[in-house]
Amino acid sequence: MTGSLPPLLSRLPFAPLFADAAFDPRVDGSMWERHGAGWVCEEEGAAPSPFHEIAPSIQAAVPRGAALRIQMTAGDGGRETALLDVGFLGEGRLAPSRRRLQDARGKVDVDLLRLGDTGRSWRVRLTATGSEPWTWRWGVCGVTWRGRGRHPRWRTPPALKRRIELAVPRASQMAEGGRDGRVACSPTTVQMLLGHRGVRLPVPRVMRAAYDPVNRIYGNWQRAIAAAWEFGRPAAFVYLRHWDHVLACLRAGVPVGASIKFPRGKVDLPGAPIEHSAGHLIVVRGLTPSGDVLVNDPAAPSRRSVSRTYPLAPLSRAWFGFSGVGYLVF
Repeated sequence: MTGSLPPLLSRLPFAPLFADAAFDPRVDGSMWERHGAGWVCEEEGAAPSPFHEIAPSIQAAVPRGAALRIQMTAGDGGRETALLDVGFLGEGRLAPSRRRLQDARGKVDVDLLRLGDTGRSWRVRLTATGSEPWTWRWGVCGVTWRGRGRHPRWRTPPALKRRIELAVPRASQMAEGGRDGRVACSPTTVQMLLGHRGVRLPVPRVMRAAYDPVNRIYGNWQRAIAAAWEFGRPAAFVYLRHWDHVLACLRAGVPVGASIKFPRGKVDLPGAPIEHSAGHLIVVRGLTPSGDVLVNDPAAPSRRSVSRTYPLAPLSRAWFGFSGVGYLVF
């Protein structure tokens, strides 16, 4: 891997936001291939400011019959966590039988490492297993993080003179996701982001690619962006910090998959098709000068009703107030 900004990312009009948004990109598929049946590689780095949560965003096309174990340690000044399991790509039957998910300094929450204190440094280990010498193809790989506090401008509307709106195909997890549709907001969001890039797929196919067989969920950020790469599109999930980051993406023609929460009694989201959620994904596809946010909400009961308009203030609380994570498909 390399520590310089990969060519694919450096060509993007909003590349400068990665430093401010706390994303350290390390490689893209145009630069790096790994050959072999079994191998281990490591990458390490340091954040410019203390972080409380950190997660690797890894895109690898895992060959059939192979598996990729993703582990991470993080901390500060000799007070690092143990090497903890933060991700797995491959068939469920190939998952490691024993995984370490926490120690005294940190704990894994599905796809991220949350520290008890704060950290400045990190190390990621990728371990590949398989019985044949495959060639592994890589998309965007990096690490993203956030500190304990919110950015001072997390609720500040971006300065807009005119409406910005991207044409993103609509999809309803409820109408198109089959038996598991009610819990398929993440792959349905990825399906819409892929559709914006010209990759049209049925929702169930993306659901199968994004399913996390270890945690038995569809809502794994890591698996979501890996699924995008399975269908040929580079992608990353990034901790965004405020609306200017979102505006930079939209102006570059990149809609954002927003990971939001609006728990009952804490956040009301007017216009949402569901009353509350402990974790949901939507597509942010535009902004208006008056401060409204144009979205595609996959929880709508039909494809026709997916397009919605949400007020900026409650959506800020639901998004930046809880995670700020955004899916970006290039």
